[in-house]
Amino acid sequence: MCAAGLASQHAWVALVSVLVLAGGCESKDSTHGSGGPTPSASPNSGSTAAARSSGPKRAAVRIRPTKYVGNTKTGLTAAERKLVERAVGVFYDTCVRSFGRHWVDAISVHAYYNPLAIERNKRGKVIFAHYLYEKYRWTATVEVQVKMAGNPTTFSDPVGVMGHTFHYRLGGGKRPGVVTKKSRAKQLCGLPKGKGGADTFRALPLAFIK
Repeated sequence: MCAAGLASQHAWVALVSVLVLAGGCESKDSTHGSGGPTPSASPNSGSTAAARSSGPKRAAVRIRPTKYVGNTKTGLTAAERKLVERAVGVFYDTCVRSFGRHWVDAISVHAYYNPLAIERNKRGKVIFAHYLYEKYRWTATVEVQVKMAGNPTTFSDPVGVMGHTFHYRLGGGKRPGVVTKKSRAKQLCGLPKGKGGADTFRALPLAFIK
């Protein structure tokens, strides 16, 4: 397809469908001809918001309906679900715009809410904490996992992309933003390359994640 055709293909009006899974079971994502997930409304979805965008078409994001507090698995509250949806919106408005035409090679997107492990003594002093709390003062994260196609069609060099899952961790605290480790994940989200296998940080308006 010519460059003009690609530009036209991705200048769509976007429809965001946030699908809340029930019982831990999920159906396979539908795909369109170019390999990317097709947004679709579900009669069982927790919420569906329509947004206009000149950026890449938005995939259906599947939100895990549970969280772990220590070793205890509990359901998300309505407020936590809205928090995840809002964080995913920021992710789309920043990282996915950096993906550009490569977003069609994303075959599934999942989002998870994760309270971070932080232990305090009786006086309230932190005696143990997750490294993201130590580094950024995050108390919780929203992790967005983007699964890439095994045979991506938009990369001249698909090494580090084909079949990979990119993990983006979003957090609030004193330094709101996103971190990721894989070099191609950093490139696609507009993060500095940094050291391979080490977190690279990008500031984003995510102070609401708690």
